[in-house]
Amino acid sequence: MLSLATAVALVLPAVVSAGVWEERALLERYVSQLDRMNETLLVQAEASADTSARLQMDYEALRGDVELISAKIKHYLETPQRDFSRGAGDGSK
Repeated sequence: MLSLATAVALVLPAVVSAGVWEERALLERYVSQLDRMNETLLVQAEASADTSARLQMDYEALRGDVELISAKIKHYLETPQRDFSRGAGDGSK
């Protein structure tokens, strides 16, 4: 019969791995939606803005901020994942 510690040790890596892939899938979806909103809703909001209003939204700056957020998430997603499971820190390769 497996001890609780052994069972957790066997299941935990699969759960962590599933969490990593779920995170990546959600971030990819988030970036996709950000990009679409930047191309559609933000354009529509800018076109419908009241140009005579006292306060004006800086759509150019907002668009830049959204693009920066998207670029940083894409960079994170494109960075290769490290494998820490094999002898991390013990000098083995």
